[in-house]
Amino acid sequence: ARESGWPILALLTGVDGDRLDMLERFFVELGVQVISIPTNRERPDLYFKVDGQWNSRGHEFVARSVLDAIIKFDLTRTG
Repeated sequence: ARESGWPILALLTGVDGDRLDMLERFFVELGVQVISIPTNRERPDLYFKVDGQWNSRGHEFVARSVLDAIIKFDLTRTG
């Protein structure tokens, strides 16, 4: 993506603890912006109780997080 001039955003979901720390460091070292979505344990209000997928509140939370990152990091810029 970078070679093609596309902006990159890593969206981490369902990951916590040491694994989350490792992935965040990995992407930051590559110069990639990272969004870490809270897990079901951290924010159960974002997930359906039945299957653990995002509910409407979860989808809104993620969409706003992505939009905020696009604005904050000017991911509309290429190159």
